[in-house]
Amino acid sequence: MLSLIVEISMEEKFRELILKILEAIERNILWLMNTVKVVALHIARGSYFTMMILGIILWATGLNRYMGRRLMIGGSIIALLSEILLS
Repeated sequence: MLSLIVEISMEEKFRELILKILEAIERNILWLMNTVKVVALHIARGSYFTMMILGIILWATGLNRYMGRRLMIGGSIIALLSEILLS
């Protein structure tokens, strides 16, 4: 009877250890996913901001109005999608 109690105790300890390991893995995966999302949002913001500024400059100076308009439209689309999907 005593050996059965010891075995159950050892089994429960093993299960608790595995559960703690899985919870730690889950926390780390969630942290990694959040970090990737934040980095992707920063990259997207830098990209669409640069595109829109260059588009405005090209369009306003008349150097290449067509390319400027395309950059502004593309930057606006990237801004809309990234802010909706990543926020």
